[in-house]
Amino acid sequence: MVKVYYEIYWHDYQRKNEERIFDSLGQVADWIFNSMRRDYSKDSYAMTIPTPEKIARCRADGPFDLTFRPEHGGPSYDIYMMEDGGKIIFSSGRMTAGQKHWSRAVREWCAKCEERRQNPVFEFAE
Repeated sequence: MVKVYYEIYWHDYQRKNEERIFDSLGQVADWIFNSMRRDYSKDSYAMTIPTPEKIARCRADGPFDLTFRPEHGGPSYDIYMMEDGGKIIFSSGRMTAGQKHWSRAVREWCAKCEERRQNPVFEFAE
């Protein structure tokens, strides 16, 4: 069971922290991608996923929030922590006193999500 902690952000005066439970990281990815109502393949503002390459490029000390904005003019969703079995597998530092962490499984998952973002596949009927 993966527990996701995230913030729904409209503007500085309207934001809400929520938690959601999923069976797997794959279900988390499906929730993110199925929420999208805009082209995210070329627009990094629509979806920002931390990857090891991005972290190295910006010389960050760890991962940043995974952010997605499903609709133009709508709120953004900022995932800042995930737990699996009560242990933290991803943290941007927001709830962990500035300590950032992502497990190997989450790093690989983020890389797959970034590839899915850049190369979306949809099932169209005949």
